Amino acid sequence: TVSKHTPEGKLLLLLLLGTPGKIGVDEKTFNKPTDVAVTPAGDIFVSDGYGNSRIVHFDKAGKFVRAWGKKGAGPGEFEIPHGIGIDSKGLLYVADRSNARIQVFRQSGEFVAQWRNLLVPWSIWVTKNDEIWSCGSTPTLHANPSGQTGIPPHDQVFMKLDATGRVLQVWCPPLGIQGQEQKPGETCWCHSVAPDSKGNLYVGDIMGHRLQKFAPVR
Repeated sequence: TVSKHTPEGKLLLLLLLGTPGKIGVDEKTFNKPTDVAVTPAGDIFVSDGYGNSRIVHFDKAGKFVRAWGKKGAGPGEFEIPHGIGIDSKGLLYVADRSNARIQVFRQSGEFVAQWRNLLVPWSIWVTKNDEIWSCGSTPTLHANPSGQTGIPPHDQVFMKLDATGRVLQVWCPPLGIQGQEQKPGETCWCHSVAPDSKGNLYVGDIMGHRLQKFAPVR
């Protein structure tokens, strides 16, 4: 499910999308959704995600509008849509993780562009200046049981791009060793990234079980 709460994080439930305890691919169900993007008008876009391979659009009241996408590697298809963000022009950016690309769409679901083989993207964060941050690893075809590109990661990549897909910045912190104590500054399976107004980066690290803050080098 996807739920909306007060900014204070109280248990007051303002809106619920999906049906608790039920898996599906219709207007009222998800299958392991991964992320949410909300427009200034309140429209909600859900990357539905691990089980399904689609983007689902709801209006601000939670009414289903449309869905698009299916499992695959073609334009508008997904192999784990793992993150989603929206820019000031209303374009949607989807981290199509296991296809090692970021896809760009209009809110109607119309495919606009794809940025391939830059990184295996796990997350999307769009700044107010329409700079797109993503984190993940470099694409690789090394063997793994599920056949996914870049899982498990052999390195860690944080990348900033402009709205055309041009790379503006690349930063690669050390990869921590899974199952061992993580050192400060290492990340292991970086899962999310978000900058603040001063350029600091906040990084969610799932194997390290922690959130880290990194300051820019001036």
